[in-house]
Amino acid sequence: LQEGLFNAACPLGFLDGDGFKAYHQHFMRISTHLRAQGPGSLVERLRNGELTPGEVAFCEDESLLSEAQIEKLERDRQAGLQEALASTGVAPEGTPSSEYACPRCSSSRCLYKDVQTGWHNDQQDVTILVHCLDCGERWKANDDHGLGGS
Repeated sequence: LQEGLFNAACPLGFLDGDGFKAYHQHFMRISTHLRAQGPGSLVERLRNGELTPGEVAFCEDESLLSEAQIEKLERDRQAGLQEALASTGVAPEGTPSSEYACPRCSSSRCLYKDVQTGWHNDQQDVTILVHCLDCGERWKANDDHGLGGS
């Protein structure tokens, strides 16, 4: 394992400066994965011969995770995304419209808000932020509303 770490972090064979930093980062990363226990863990996969110690240092983080860890990571990502997109208790702002259809529930009860996103070559870019009043889905639609030059 240590030889694999050294080869991954120091391909030129020098363990100083940036090579030492890379070696230390790989060491900490692998140590974290080795702490996990249970079915499909890195320790179990090493014991079963699914991975060799030399290969471990060259593997991406996600390939060192067990199925349970990957599922937990995905649940945490989804929860973080939902939390970031969740309403903060403030009434949604925007102009009521039936011009947009929600991609989640197909409702046309929406609010939209135009947001200027920049000026490029004397053309104004506008992003339309849309919020479904029925399911709370948020998305964006790009439209220049005729403001851009030809």
